[in-house]
This record gives sequence, C-alpha cells and structure tokens, in this order.
Amino acid sequence: MYTVINVDDEPMVKKTLRKLIDGHSSFRVIGEAEDGKEALAFIREREPDLVITDISMPVMDGLELIKEVRERNIRSEIVILTGYDDFGYAQEGLRQRVADYILKPIRPEALTETLDRIALRLSREKQRTSLRSEWLPSCLAAAGQIADALWTIQEQEALALLHSFHRNLTANRLVDADVYADIYTHLLLCISKEMTGRGLEGLTLDAISGSLLPHEPEQWLLYSEERLANILDEIRKSRHIGEHPGIRGAIAYISAHYDEDHLTLQEAAAQAGMSSVAHFSRTFKEEAGVSFMQYVTGLRMEKARQLLADPACKTYEAANLAGYPEYAHFAKVFKKYWGETPGEFRKRLASDRKQ
Repeated sequence: MYTVINVDDEPMVKKTLRKLIDGHSSFRVIGEAEDGKEALAFIREREPDLVITDISMPVMDGLELIKEVRERNIRSEIVILTGYDDFGYAQEGLRQRVADYILKPIRPEALTETLDRIALRLSREKQRTSLRSEWLPSCLAAAGQIADALWTIQEQEALALLHSFHRNLTANRLVDADVYADIYTHLLLCISKEMTGRGLEGLTLDAISGSLLPHEPEQWLLYSEERLANILDEIRKSRHIGEHPGIRGAIAYISAHYDEDHLTLQEAAAQAGMSSVAHFSRTFKEEAGVSFMQYVTGLRMEKARQLLADPACKTYEAANLAGYPEYAHFAKVFKKYWGETPGEFRKRLASDRKQ
C-alpha cells in the first residue's frame, strides 16, 4: 500500500480526494495540509510515496512546495491539482519532474487512471531497488576480481570476468533497461573505487551520465569493455609499462610458464637480462604493481578457478595443471586467495547451475 498526502486549502477538495484515494486498492491517505509550508514539514518527516497538491494556496503555493521537495532530494511522486486558469502553472510543474496533473473539478475516473499509472511506476521502482540490493554483493565481488586482473595487467582475464558477470546478469532476464543501467553503473563505480584505493589517485572512469548512456545489456557490455581498456591504458602509463624491455620479456615468459611448479625468480630475472635478482624484483614490482610471487599466484589462481569450473576436471588435476603438485599447499593458497576452499567453490558453482 502506497502512502499519500493531500495539500489543498479547500476542505471539500480534501474530503473528495480522501474518499477517492482510500477507495483505490494501492493507496491510502496518511495526512492532509492546507498550504505548502505545513505540507513540507509533514513530507520531510514521513516521505510519502505520493503528494497531491493544489497550485494556488496561501503561505507557500504548490510550485514553491515542489521546488522545496526536489531540492531536498525527496523522492515522492507529485501530482498537481489545477483549474483551467492555472494551466500554465501546471506546465511549469511538469518541468520540475511532476508525475501528472489533474484538472478541477476532479473527475473520479481521471484520478483513478492517474493513480494506476503512478502505482505501476512505484512498483517498478520498488523492483529496481530490490534488484539493486540483491546484486550489490555480486557487484562488489566482481569489481574486486576485475580490479585484481587490471592491476596485474591481465587484460583477457579482466574481460573474461566481465563477460562472466554479464552472463549471470542476463540469465536473470531483467526486462527493465533501467535495472541493467543501475547494476552496471554500480559495477563500474566499484571498479573505479577499487583502482583509486590502490594508490592511483585521479584514475577514475569517465562520467556516467547523459545521452551517451547505453540502453540494452549488450551495449552496456561494450561500454564496460571500453572503460576497462581506458583503465589499463592509464595503469600502463602510470607505471611506464613497455618502456623496460627486460621486464616485458620476463612477463611474457611468466605468462607462458606460470603453471610449472619449478618457475623461479632467478629464471624470470634471467629472461629480463638481469643478473641481480634483487634489482629485478624491485623493477618488476614497479612495472607490474605487485611482486613476482603475487603476480605468479594471481595467474595460477585464475587458471585453477577456470579448471575447477569444469566438472570433468578432478580437483587434484586442477591443482597440478595450475602449478601446484602438492594439493594441501594448493588448497591453502586457494582458500587465502578466493576466500573459499576448492570444494566450496565447486559446490557453489553446482548450486548456481541448478537455479
């Protein structure tokens, strides 16, 4: 049931409105006011779902009331009551995000149609709010994983994680384009916050607003891919990645051999053409943003997760293929990195597939 406050200085108008509104299946009147000032105090306290207000009132008129409500970011829907002589004022109200207007004298069928439209809009907004809350944990988790991949310059892994998020989102068949916009916007802002929190001050995503916003899920996916590419460019510039050919060669070597358990810091340093392991270690961290071991572990953990997602792959096989011949050590690292054991990860995936 949605709540309503009626604002009008004519007692008979308020009486008529209360009778008609309380007869509607989706609304009930929780208060009345004679002018905008009295109404504003009530609205600030109760934040009703709907405000129905006359335009011409003493002390504070309807347009002043609407302006005050909007400036305070109160999300109540607003409907204007107006006579033919005040129709110009009604048009001004519509420019201030008013839901609708109703002409006096009030026709019951006109009010009912307006209430039906607003009830539908409020229902959709309630659904959007619920879905945003449901997807908040997923956005935070995905943003953290994508940020990890970006931070270690694993572009393909970052894109794979984004596509996985997209598949899970579209599998829910969310039909409201605004829902997709809310969820994707939150995901991108979380990624931006993650990157800023890692010391890259000023590294933020492009402003997400205006007519350039996507509308369809696939458009949001492309838009997000572009934003991730922009972040990677900024990370590379900030670290001067690509300017040190030795580190570039070492990273290529690590990417080709990370799943071999005998990969060592000395081997990577040799590929970089550096005889000093300490110098290589410092230079590598300056370029990659993480230590040699953190970089290798990240690659192995991503590989392990991909392998464990395949039901045909045994857990111990996934450990071996990811570069961990000792399963106990693998399980310990996996738990620390992902926050769950390999077995828990597989059970969660199986549960998700059944849903």
